Amino acid sequence: MQNLILGYTLAIVSSIFHTLYIIPRKLSSQKPKYYTLYMSIGFVLSSILICCIYEIKGYELDLTNPLLIYAAIAGVLSMVASISLVIAIDKIGMSRSNQWKNFQGPIGALLIFFIFGEASTTKIYFLFFAIIAIFLSAMLLTIKNETEGEAFDKKGIFYALISALFYGVNALMRKYTSDANLIYEQQLYSAVFMLLTCLIYIAIKDKGMKKLSIFKVRLLIQLYS
Repeated sequence: MQNLILGYTLAIVSSIFHTLYIIPRKLSSQKPKYYTLYMSIGFVLSSILICCIYEIKGYELDLTNPLLIYAAIAGVLSMVASISLVIAIDKIGMSRSNQWKNFQGPIGALLIFFIFGEASTTKIYFLFFAIIAIFLSAMLLTIKNETEGEAFDKKGIFYALISALFYGVNALMRKYTSDANLIYEQQLYSAVFMLLTCLIYIAIKDKGMKKLSIFKVRLLIQLYS
């Protein structure tokens, strides 16, 4: 019973901090790619610090465990989700983005339910009730802002749902490493691969923008020649 209460408590704490970490976005004027870059650098540094602290306390890190491939995949998924969420916030605001992103919970729970068969601890109809509740709250908030005449880019809903999907699958990946008691190792791997994914994303995007600029210049030259 104590473990169950502790598990629920930690889940609530995790949910709170998972919501709070994105709030600085509203205070930043950085482009999404650079905001997520700085964010992932912070994740890497904090993960290294945590691993060092626990290693000093006698915890033996198992950084060569093959199961950590799931943590690496989770890092890639987390970065895609984070970038999508930041873009969604820029397009439709934080309150609406978080409502649509909340689908990550039921998505992750459904995946774990069917793949790991957690029927003994989770009733599937509760998950469907959660999906309905989240959908209604997201729709009501969206409709309310539309009726009040507040303009926003509805593409943001798509990005928020993409974020929810990738966060949900990310939860499944972390289930494998958590069951193997690779708590701190998975955090380090995920953070490192988040940073690598962000750097690749920036490189591809900047290269694409450069090619587009060159194409526009050549097109203008042809038009005026």
